[in-house]
Amino acid sequence: MTFHRIASSRLMFRLVLCFGLATLLTTSGQSCAPTGGGGTDNGNGGGNNNNNGGSTSAGNWHTFPSLIGGPYPHVRAMTIFNGELVAAGRFKFDTGNGIAHNIASWNGSAWHPLGSIDDEDKFVLALTVYNGKLVAAGSFTSVNGGTPATEIASWDGSTWTPININANSEIWALTVFNGDLIVGGRFFMIDNENVHGLVRWDGSNWHTMGSGLNVALAFAIYHDELYAAGTILGAPAGQLPGFVSRWDGTNWQPVGGGLDNYANALVVYNGELVAGGLFAKAGGVPANNVASWNGTRWQALGEGTGDIVHALSVFDGKLVVGGKFVLDGDGRNHIANWNGSSWAGYGDGLKNWVFSLAEFGGKLIAGGQVTQPSPVGLIEAQPIVQFVP
Repeated sequence: MTFHRIASSRLMFRLVLCFGLATLLTTSGQSCAPTGGGGTDNGNGGGNNNNNGGSTSAGNWHTFPSLIGGPYPHVRAMTIFNGELVAAGRFKFDTGNGIAHNIASWNGSAWHPLGSIDDEDKFVLALTVYNGKLVAAGSFTSVNGGTPATEIASWDGSTWTPININANSEIWALTVFNGDLIVGGRFFMIDNENVHGLVRWDGSNWHTMGSGLNVALAFAIYHDELYAAGTILGAPAGQLPGFVSRWDGTNWQPVGGGLDNYANALVVYNGELVAGGLFAKAGGVPANNVASWNGTRWQALGEGTGDIVHALSVFDGKLVVGGKFVLDGDGRNHIANWNGSSWAGYGDGLKNWVFSLAEFGGKLIAGGQVTQPSPVGLIEAQPIVQFVP
């Protein structure tokens, strides 16, 4: 495997990123923040307003007709591949069409296995589509019932093929940018080469990207530039790490003073870049775990969420936010939407953390976790549900 290093500025000192339990969420064949590949712009609305709203979208949450089983399953990433919804995370269950190991596809009426991502105690954390193939990444170590695969592999419709990255830790984020596969996580070495948090794959070789990032938890494409939820290595003295960084083709740059703590998810909404995570300020402005960047300055989105945001997406012209937060009343438990001026909930809300969001068949899909000791899922004991108006 050949590496090529992209030019980078001299490192001055190292900053350590305190990262959270992020997942990379996808909705349209790529990843990111995904709602699409690394934050594709698939929605409208946005902006900033301090009207905190309090309404609820008509409808409610429902389980799928066929349920995901297994002990305490998780759905940590979703995308669309070959016209079907792909859900991945940590689970094992009989679909009725075969056993699904950590990844399965939904065709609108039934679940189907997509080969096997083997490790029952590991996770798939990110999905995207690259060169016509589904790419899955996370913390797993084998596919196809025993073929070694270090954290990343591609699916051609019939079998998994390892992508030989040999990272020394988990992969959290995937996207496609300028025809290359961008891979991010908390790794700092690939094949004994220092790479620091992310690399790009041109289909034949891996390439470093400047001095790298301490960790990369999410990606988005905004104004045709690549943005990452991650901290710049070797930031100049006196410059805050920012936790959101922009790739200028040679080096990583801070974004408007950035955030005062980490972001888990990025998405583009109404012509602005939105970041969600665990932070109190964006660009020095108070912002409660979610904020937007308009290319010039950061803005808060009303009252925000009050607790960790893990997933961002766009659905029905609104920004959708999922995570740990629990807000009183109006269905904003673990999930809410922002219409550009106010927040609203969905039905009765959900009962557990949301880690991924997608749109399929005109419905909003939420993926999350089932926790113990008694099984508590998003609703009932399910890690994936759909909102039906």
